[in-house]
Amino acid sequence: MLEIQEVSKNFGGLRALDHINLTVQKGDLNSIIGPNGAGKTTLFHVISGYHPVDEGKIIFGGEDITNKPAWAICRKGICRSFQVIDIFPKLSVFRNVQIAVLSRKRQTLNMFASSESMAEEEVEELLTEVGLAEQANDVSGSMSQGDQKRLEIAIAMANRPKLLLLDEPTAGMSPVERVSTVDLIEKLTRERGLTTLFTEHDMDVVFGISGRITVMHFGKIVAEGTPQEIRENELVRKVYLGEAT
Repeated sequence: MLEIQEVSKNFGGLRALDHINLTVQKGDLNSIIGPNGAGKTTLFHVISGYHPVDEGKIIFGGEDITNKPAWAICRKGICRSFQVIDIFPKLSVFRNVQIAVLSRKRQTLNMFASSESMAEEEVEELLTEVGLAEQANDVSGSMSQGDQKRLEIAIAMANRPKLLLLDEPTAGMSPVERVSTVDLIEKLTRERGLTTLFTEHDMDVVFGISGRITVMHFGKIVAEGTPQEIRENELVRKVYLGEAT
């Protein structure tokens, strides 16, 4: 599904990504972990077209998408949520998802049609799927952190992704919200046949649902394997899981 080949990204004198090689297979539910500043979000940015790479290639479904614009990559099937929630906070929950659906259908520029009922059925189905149907008319900026994260996932799903990138999907959530969001991610990946790659600091989440885990540090991949292999990795135990050195 995704192959990252020797990808590097510099910001001035800072090398945020240093010759990254990563392969994601179709149907995977994998995670990327590492301390703040490890390069996780930058990696998502270059995959999804928000930053150009300085070296290397990104191959998606056999096609070279290196440095293509974000909108083009989205239309090819890579959609994402963000570490800092990115929604239209003054619009309703329904409108946020509706805009994404109409954008995918390329119906956003029809100035002669009323948008009131456009794509209504599809939007309602998406909101039901992520558990926000009863909040469809709520102003999105007034919702809890957890519900806003769910809304972001619904917006991403409105674009019918093949590969879903989730940047810290449970950040700032209560324990109850965290459990329900993890269940949602697993459900979407399984039932929609998605391939999902996520970053996360909650190790219970990471080890609970990941098929494979990639560990980053200072822009490099320092370990990769199954949850059991990562648990047994001495570097990961000492540095990333907080055990004494």
